[in-house]
Amino acid sequence: MVCKVLFFVLAVWAHQGYCLTEVRLDDRNVNIIRHEHLGSSISIPKPIFDTLRTCHITYPDGRRFEAYPQNNLPNSEIFFKTVRKPFTSCSIGFRNPPVSFSGTYELMDTVVSSTTNGVTLTRQRFNIRISEPEF
Repeated sequence: MVCKVLFFVLAVWAHQGYCLTEVRLDDRNVNIIRHEHLGSSISIPKPIFDTLRTCHITYPDGRRFEAYPQNNLPNSEIFFKTVRKPFTSCSIGFRNPPVSFSGTYELMDTVVSSTTNGVTLTRQRFNIRISEPEF
């Protein structure tokens, strides 16, 4: 009997928190002015005490790169915005990008909930229009 109870407890413990929830946020339109002293960012919000596991960005041409925990972004104009834990969220910055970088970007992150230990995959598309300054 003890073995059965111990097996049940171990099975419940092993499967704890392996619930994956997928969330699709509404598309956003973002206008960015191209200038060396101006920057802009896109991000997916998360609760403050939840833990960011991964952050990926898909470029308009379909290429996908990991931004967190390994920053594999190929351009210096597009970068992962780092902050101290637990404030880390999936946030991508744009610093003086060329107009040719306009298009639809998609952010995807996986976050572990601090209360339920469940994993949430969140996706959001950003329609980015980069323009030259008029000042």
